[in-house]
Amino acid sequence: MSALPAPAIEPLRNRRESVELSRLLFGDLEGATYDPERPSTPNERMHCVYEGDRLIAKSGSTDMAQFFGGRSVAMGGLCSVGVAPDRRGRGLAKAVVSASLLAMHERGDLLSSQFPTTAGLYRGLGYEFGGVFGSTRVPLHELPTSDELDDRAKAIEFTVCNWGDVTHDAATLWDSMARPHNGWQDHRPLFWAQTAFDWDAHDTGKFLVRGVRDGETVAVVAYQHEAPLHDGIFSLWLEQLLVSDGAALRAAFAFLAGHGTTVDTVKTTLPVEYFGWALRGGEHLAPHKSGRAMTRLIDTAGAVAARGYSPAVTATIPLSIADPLIPTNVGDFVLEVADGAGQLTPGGDGSIVVDIGALSAIYTGVGRPAAMARNGQLKGGTSAQLAELAAVFAGPIPVLNSYF
Repeated sequence: MSALPAPAIEPLRNRRESVELSRLLFGDLEGATYDPERPSTPNERMHCVYEGDRLIAKSGSTDMAQFFGGRSVAMGGLCSVGVAPDRRGRGLAKAVVSASLLAMHERGDLLSSQFPTTAGLYRGLGYEFGGVFGSTRVPLHELPTSDELDDRAKAIEFTVCNWGDVTHDAATLWDSMARPHNGWQDHRPLFWAQTAFDWDAHDTGKFLVRGVRDGETVAVVAYQHEAPLHDGIFSLWLEQLLVSDGAALRAAFAFLAGHGTTVDTVKTTLPVEYFGWALRGGEHLAPHKSGRAMTRLIDTAGAVAARGYSPAVTATIPLSIADPLIPTNVGDFVLEVADGAGQLTPGGDGSIVVDIGALSAIYTGVGRPAAMARNGQLKGGTSAQLAELAAVFAGPIPVLNSYF
């Protein structure tokens, strides 16, 4: 049987087509409605296959970044991947995702992350599991009340506002929260523009408040009431919980606790490690949703140079890297880390042999080199070299808080 010809890839012609294909594939999710006024990723960042006038396959990437080691690393967020149900089995998904990855490389993205529906496809293109995402259910009785706050928290006054009032403050608060945490997104202006638009377009049952202390915005809380769980009692979905410090976090929780007559649960995508200390106890928390994200290095040398490292780590490690798609990532390199900075330069004896997916997992801190060597995911290297490689990228599992 002869191979199918390579499909012709072109930019998206019309955004309505993309929305309709997403609705066909994923259902009528919130936001899966065409609105020409909504800020969106340019059509040129979508890679598509058409049959005549019909869109049958697509893949896109949005301009994003993630924090690693306290520094922002340019990231292409792979999104909107889909193939019409009656046109599957032809290699179209691989073709459009490959086109998106190559375009990311040309634009200067250093890595790519995404939320996979089928890991096998993406693993074959160099992605590997590199983080987690999800949400946690917090019983309202776990939240501190206003009479339990210290004076610094009690000094915060909350008022209802709109996104136009707080977009700049929200971005500033998010940056201060996210920067120390591996994997948290460094949101670009498009994210905040879409957040404001979607909030205004779907504002039924939604509330936005800001907390001010000494004339400064120290908290932004965006939340909505979800359908009653029982006897008219709601849960609150926290779309944004942005705070400047621990006092602001506890004050925001106390504000939410004030809904106690009609609400018994709040849900948040912030990891428990960030907010758990501010609760009364924390033993009654429960997972709400959970999943795993995948990451791929696009420009390996650039990604190594862009992120931060522990200043306590000094290492020189020879690597031999394989990449089925991006030739500049392929070859023997020396990874050098010192004084909180890293570089990857051509050369060395390639003692540790690793493919781009395994190296991507190691870069995020999810991959453990010694365990990967035992599993055959990388080859070569002494035990000391593998321990050095682990120390270079050691850190907590990355968390992606915002779905895209």
